[in-house]
Amino acid sequence: MSHLDEPQFGRAIASCAKCDFKAFEVSAFLDRQLTVMVAASTNDGRWTHDDKKLVDGVFQILCLGCRTMA
Repeated sequence: MSHLDEPQFGRAIASCAKCDFKAFEVSAFLDRQLTVMVAASTNDGRWTHDDKKLVDGVFQILCLGCRTMA
């Protein structure tokens, strides 16, 4: 899904190329399992991702210093 692999993700969040800031807002799609019975949720669900799935779901990395895309 994502255009990043783990080494590229590490380089993207190492520091901002524009302002050298080292804090980012990372937006990602994550898998969640929700049990449903007769169209009603039976629990609060649980997150079912691992580290590789987290990097795969990243769609935006935004620098908190200058608000540019990493």
